[in-house]
Amino acid sequence: MRTPIISTTATSLKFEWEEEQLRIIVSRLHNHTDGRVTGEIDVKTTAPSVPPHLHRSSFNFVAARSRKELATILQNRYALEWDVILEQVCYHTLEHIRRGEPMEELQAGDEVAPIEYLVKPFLPVGQPTIFFGEGGTAKSFIALFLTILIELAWEENPLSLEVKGSGASTLYLDYESDAQELRYRVHCLKNGLELPDFRLRFRRCYVAACGIVHR
Repeated sequence: MRTPIISTTATSLKFEWEEEQLRIIVSRLHNHTDGRVTGEIDVKTTAPSVPPHLHRSSFNFVAARSRKELATILQNRYALEWDVILEQVCYHTLEHIRRGEPMEELQAGDEVAPIEYLVKPFLPVGQPTIFFGEGGTAKSFIALFLTILIELAWEENPLSLEVKGSGASTLYLDYESDAQELRYRVHCLKNGLELPDFRLRFRRCYVAACGIVHR
């Protein structure tokens, strides 16, 4: 069997076998402290007369038993060399998650561009920012205020924060408050700061954290 074509994104690996008309996507990878590597595996085919969806479940990439059990399930749905296929998937997935970033050599005399910010000094472009503190210390309000600064490209803001010229699209992700509570906070900030009308994209999530996504 040929080696699959492998492509990666920030959150997944995609394996494709053209001759076998097979595609497997591996996502939600987690490298556990006890040595396990788990994730979600999604198996699909474009073969005629075979249902396109073959299997989707969580999977342990270091357990031979998990590999054997999944191969049996898949063999009953689409006859292929599943032991070889899953060995390839597991091998390349483990190589990917464990190799880490390549080493770089930094020279102190190198010319470097200054760091760019969406909102200086809080949101460097392309980098994560984490606000950490006890509950009730206004972390969510700070995140919401920064979102408004970006949405409005509000350069003359009351905190004199430097905002990048043109507004970017933002998505406010909240793992604690629902849409109604966020709507109330937006209303308070809009009226208190005498802001013009604006729209805010919001999504309710279910893990303890809070954040802004911008692009």
